[in-house]
Amino acid sequence: MVNPAHVCRSKELDDNLPTKHDAKDALVIARLAKDGRFLVPRLLHEIEADLRVGSTLKEKLRKEQTAVKNAIVRWTDRYFPEFWTVFRDLGKTALSVLEWTPLPADMAGRTVEELLEVYRQSEGMKCPQKAKIQALINTAKDSIGVTEGTAMARFEIAALVRRYRQLEAEIAALDAELKALVQTTMEYQWLKTVDGLGGDRQLRPLSGPAPIGEVGGPDAQGELLRPAQRAKAHLQTGTETVALGAVSGDDSADSA
Repeated sequence: MVNPAHVCRSKELDDNLPTKHDAKDALVIARLAKDGRFLVPRLLHEIEADLRVGSTLKEKLRKEQTAVKNAIVRWTDRYFPEFWTVFRDLGKTALSVLEWTPLPADMAGRTVEELLEVYRQSEGMKCPQKAKIQALINTAKDSIGVTEGTAMARFEIAALVRRYRQLEAEIAALDAELKALVQTTMEYQWLKTVDGLGGDRQLRPLSGPAPIGEVGGPDAQGELLRPAQRAKAHLQTGTETVALGAVSGDDSADSA
């Protein structure tokens, strides 16, 4: 396969003209191929194909989750702008608040204990953060959020919260499937022996958007070295360094 960018950049070498047509493109591609300026695509099979499809789906779900999160932020900026002065992210407590009492008016005249009992009805919510609920009640008293169109606003935020939780569950289930697939490969067993590539770092090179495939392949060394070197940088604490020289094939491990 000839890189289309190389074809575009090489089309003026023969006639010094920026023209582009099928006959000229065919000639440029043929000359690039003759000079060895082409790539041999690597076809994925069996588990590698599953990992590629799964990782692509995971990226799509993450992008959709980010879009839903941004929509929730826009909603709160309109109807409850003080919400993010109490919560920093969409954790369990924040989602529970948006599920049961999304508008400042929903908290008027209610005590912390009453709201805690309401929030415990959410799935997986056992111990809501009492201090944050109290802070949210105080900020809701002087909220400057929009008070019109709240009927459809409740419907909108309910749909967004449900979709966000659904995406969370789908991503977690997909991630578990990808990990199970990766752990059946011989490459994973080899990566387990690399210092600094613990936990999810062992899975990313094999299950990411562009998995390296076979460890012995031509592109594997660079793909493995990069996460290993990043891990080494993060694991340096004072004078103690987790050495990864065995990965890079040099003697730096002995001198670290």
